[in-house]
Amino acid sequence: MSVLQRIALFYRQRGLLATIKRFFTELYRSFYLGRMIVYSCPIPSGGITLSDKTNTVDFERATSSHLLKDDYVKILDIGSIEKRSRDIANRFELGSELWVAKVNGRVAGFGWTLVGKTVSPHYFTLGANEVHFFDFHVFPEFRGRGINIALIEKILTALSTQPISRAHIECAAWNHAQIRSLSKTPFHRQAEVIRITFLGRSAIIWLTGSSINGKVSFHKDPLQ
Repeated sequence: MSVLQRIALFYRQRGLLATIKRFFTELYRSFYLGRMIVYSCPIPSGGITLSDKTNTVDFERATSSHLLKDDYVKILDIGSIEKRSRDIANRFELGSELWVAKVNGRVAGFGWTLVGKTVSPHYFTLGANEVHFFDFHVFPEFRGRGINIALIEKILTALSTQPISRAHIECAAWNHAQIRSLSKTPFHRQAEVIRITFLGRSAIIWLTGSSINGKVSFHKDPLQ
């Protein structure tokens, strides 16, 4: 889908004012030049200490059949439902797990994990006993309640029963809300990076927080 098609779709779904707001939001994000912050954390075999926020949040592993239920359809309805359905099917085929946070029985947010590899090109190759956390989202009506923190903590605890040693997650440098949220979880900031993809290869520019600061690494896409 082209940029113009995405804009037209957003306009039809949300209206003029929301489209104008989205334009300025994207303009603001462009000043960050695609910078991402990479986090990681060890997963202790005994699990982690859960915060009080987890008491108000339930969670479950969802399957593709869950997405046919009314309250789960909102997971599909982010952007193009057709594309989202295709992406989600591909993720399940790769072995990704979908974790859903629920508050009073209502879907409040979700996140994905995949062990030993990544769905799309990443900044480094994962080991067989490492897990990638990706595409976490909390729906607007539930934001500000620590849902993301609770979901991450519960997933880490669930994964602690498996032979997984370390988890990784990344966040856009402009996403200050997500950065604040991750700072309250066991994840620790490792590096700030920029990825430039050209002709099937990715150039990873390591900016801060890494032993290879200022250097460029190259990977062939996609990284698995």
